[in-house]
Amino acid sequence: MSYQHPLKHLANANNIGVSRQQGIATILVILMISLAMTVAAMGVMYTVRSNQQLQVAAHANTNAQADAWAGVEVFRKYLYQLADTQPEALADLSGELPIAINGLTSDALSLNADVVNVAVPAGQSAADTFDITVNITAQDATAKASSVIQVGYRIAPYLCAGGPVEISTMLDFYRDLDLGGGITVERDDHTSAEFFVDGSVSLNSISVSGIDQLAATEDITLGSAVYIPEVRSNGSLRLTGGASVGKAYVMGTIRTEGNGRVISEAYANGNINLGGGPSGRMYSLGDIANTAWANVESFQAAGDVTISGGSHGDIGARGDVNITSWINVGNVTAQQDINCPNGWTGFQQLRAAGALNGCGGGDAQGGVPVVVPVMDEIQAFSMTPVMVDAWALKSSANYVFEFVDGEMQVTVSNVHGVPNGAYHIGANSSGVKGFLCDQVSANGTCTSPAQPTHKICNGHSDQNRCFSYNQGQQRWDVDGKNMAPGVAWFEGDLNLGNGEYYNTFIATGDISTSGGHKTYSINFAGYDVICDNRFIHNSTNYFAGLYPTNFCDVSAGELISNAIGNIGMLAGGYSPADQTTYQGGNITLGASTEIFGTVMAGNYLFTGGDTEVHGYINANGLGAEGDGGNANRLGGSTTVDLTNLPPSFNPIEIPNMGGGGGACNTSENDVSRVYWSRYL
Repeated sequence: MSYQHPLKHLANANNIGVSRQQGIATILVILMISLAMTVAAMGVMYTVRSNQQLQVAAHANTNAQADAWAGVEVFRKYLYQLADTQPEALADLSGELPIAINGLTSDALSLNADVVNVAVPAGQSAADTFDITVNITAQDATAKASSVIQVGYRIAPYLCAGGPVEISTMLDFYRDLDLGGGITVERDDHTSAEFFVDGSVSLNSISVSGIDQLAATEDITLGSAVYIPEVRSNGSLRLTGGASVGKAYVMGTIRTEGNGRVISEAYANGNINLGGGPSGRMYSLGDIANTAWANVESFQAAGDVTISGGSHGDIGARGDVNITSWINVGNVTAQQDINCPNGWTGFQQLRAAGALNGCGGGDAQGGVPVVVPVMDEIQAFSMTPVMVDAWALKSSANYVFEFVDGEMQVTVSNVHGVPNGAYHIGANSSGVKGFLCDQVSANGTCTSPAQPTHKICNGHSDQNRCFSYNQGQQRWDVDGKNMAPGVAWFEGDLNLGNGEYYNTFIATGDISTSGGHKTYSINFAGYDVICDNRFIHNSTNYFAGLYPTNFCDVSAGELISNAIGNIGMLAGGYSPADQTTYQGGNITLGASTEIFGTVMAGNYLFTGGDTEVHGYINANGLGAEGDGGNANRLGGSTTVDLTNLPPSFNPIEIPNMGGGGGACNTSENDVSRVYWSRYL
């Protein structure tokens, strides 16, 4: 039997356990490392995927933002186009407007502009701007991304024509003019009273006083005892009866009859036929013939000169000179023949490059070198009408009258003491009419507020209304003592009856007057009347404090310079719904009408009775020819009185009305620009 030491046996047993434990530990370490690597790998994969998603999202968002900025620029250009052609439409922008960009917008990508706010300027000077806040949204359905940019645009539409414009002449008429009554111009300075007509002019059986120059693009016919210092015509000139002119510049022919005559000198590209009274120096690029016995100072023609009677000064012709009776003349020069009555000697000297036929003795030579100078050719003059567009002035009006949903509505802007907004016109509980109301009952009584405080018109009595609307004729009728001062703008036709008004009246259609009507434009009436309620006649406390803030600088105690205030009446324009067709524009001044301000008719002007205008007159022929008549007509007595004008009134300056397709020569970025932006 063998003996084993127990300790040795124990040691061998312990050695076997440690080895096994070391193997298990190794396996655990490996498993832990594997797990850590797996976690690390998964973390890397998650990070990569997250980065990829972030990159995709960032890329999609970047594209949406880029699209939105493209929309910002497109809408800026859209606002520029409105400023250029329809500045009045800027005030009416509202709501959402889709934006289309060729090659960019589609079913998957949409752009929209949501107009948040429009701040309208009080005036129309170059410094006046529209501030328009718009949200531009880009929605990309494919990328499932969107971007919204809020943009503040500043639009300066009145930079387009350099602010207010000036009328070139005192009396401007486009299309033919028929004067059936007397016309008088009075002025206390050295301003030239010019009368320009884009068409023909007929002045018969009338008197004309104070006009320095009459010019027409077509024929001029003057009759009775009319005298005008200077006339110009692209057509012909005919002087009959006792009509006379100082100087005449005519592209066509000149004819005098009866006692008609040219006192100083006449120039004609065509022939001159003298059958009237004594005349001055005659120059023609055609022939000259004198068939009367009246004396003529001298003749010079590129063609022939034929004399039948009278006593005359020198005669020169590049053609023949024909003397048909025994008359007295000065020196006669012809580049061809001189033909005389047999034995005639009533001349000082004869010189002809051709023959002397029938001429008597004396200082007469034929067949000698002769050069006869001739006049320069008369060039055509042209007229360019200023734009007359009532719609362009809507945003500057203090009272905008429109017929909305079967009711008369007036929108008030820039009137002290009255919140801007739309109102009805109604009566208070006592039946006094002419108040601004938020709501009215069926019989026209204010229901909100129950006791209105702002009265804008005085009828001939408290119970007489001032405003009415003929829906069939789309005509407003204003008849009362007066109304609150400011710019009054009417959509449609406007008839102004009796009363004395301190307003600038503007209508998109036609304007007519009746009865004894007086209108004082804002600038003519002046600060005391417009801003301090000191009316010249029919003063009333109803209008106390209702002054137009865009005209009244209360701190300085003076009017704010604003060209629209020079206008007494203005009619016609291009509706925003149809920028190609001119609507309205005829002004008819009837009975006894006196206007203290410039009159701007977009189409024709018609007067009858006694009409007095303290300002310039323009009838611009922008509407359809024959709309209301075939010619401008001045009947009765028309007086243009430019004496004692107040310093606040400038009759030649009117606001820029560049609508209807006017061109803008100012830098695009000056007119329309982004002046702030932010992401929403």
